[in-house]
Amino acid sequence: NNKFLAQHNSTAFIRDGLGNAEGTSAIMVEDCQNIEQYNSESVGRPLIGNNVRIINPETSDINDELKCGEIGLFCFTSETLMLGYYNDTEATNKVIKTDKNGIRWFVTDTLMHIDEKGYGYADGRIRRFFITITDDGKAFKVYTDNIQKVIIENFPNDILNVGVVKK
Repeated sequence: NNKFLAQHNSTAFIRDGLGNAEGTSAIMVEDCQNIEQYNSESVGRPLIGNNVRIINPETSDINDELKCGEIGLFCFTSETLMLGYYNDTEATNKVIKTDKNGIRWFVTDTLMHIDEKGYGYADGRIRRFFITITDDGKAFKVYTDNIQKVIIENFPNDILNVGVVKK
């Protein structure tokens, strides 16, 4: 961490941020200039050329933008936003939404809020998953929330909470 680096006379500084493969780069980065200003809770502010917004998770409407401090779905747009998933228009249409001004946005599964200074805070995910390979070599996503829900529903008197992780 940064305190360790400073204690060892390093001039390097680790910054938190948020990136996304569909954006092909970092979207937000902590922009503090020194360790005293560092906010370990934040993923930073949008980098130049990136625009972000938080939308209502109940509607998932790209035009239903929330106010500062409200938790919703993190969305971004930039010149580096992907055109779409290769040969998968259906998956692309689920995550790329065009707003009332004709701007294309990527709607993530990340729950986030943005404060009055423009700093973003990751508050969770709508869906958590990992990718696994079947015995015949096919890849598929395993949604841990679904597995956790089934376990709790089937053992309501025996299990208070459960977490599923990949081996």
